[in-house]
Amino acid sequence: MSATDEAAQAGLAAVEFAKLQKTVEDMMAVADYDRAEAAVESMIERLGVTEETKAFADSVRSEASAFREEQRGRMLAEVRQYAESRQWRRALDAARELVSEHPRSRQAEEVRPTILLLEENARIEEVRELRDRVADLIERKRFAEAVEVAEDLIHRFPDTQVAGQLTREIDKLRKRAGMNDLL
Repeated sequence: MSATDEAAQAGLAAVEFAKLQKTVEDMMAVADYDRAEAAVESMIERLGVTEETKAFADSVRSEASAFREEQRGRMLAEVRQYAESRQWRRALDAARELVSEHPRSRQAEEVRPTILLLEENARIEEVRELRDRVADLIERKRFAEAVEVAEDLIHRFPDTQVAGQLTREIDKLRKRAGMNDLL
């Protein structure tokens, strides 16, 4: 191969590298790091390992790693914020999302032991909300709706004290709902 041919090939490789680099940078600009890293690997396969491709690949991997670490940190902070404000279902959802999306991360390891406690607290939170809803519906004399919510609570949380209480009172509530419907 002549020096001219080598120079032409090097020029084509430089143009292709510039195009691929721009594509990868666009992916990173929208935080699509999985595709950016895959594109870098593809670029290295096509262009070979050069100082330039290696340096670019290393910078993409480094930025992707930093982004993921920051993302996991934000997710962990969200779990903590919801737990501190006693929004147990949101805390549980955020914890499950963190563990699901980043199962081998240190943040997931930190959250994993608290999931059972979050589940129990979320359960208590939901039972209380349903109990309060039943009481509100009764107060507003919307007995048929109160029966529906009470039955849902009894069905979904049968082993709670509230479910036991509602089970003892559901017949009276059903009668009131029937009387209310006739008015």
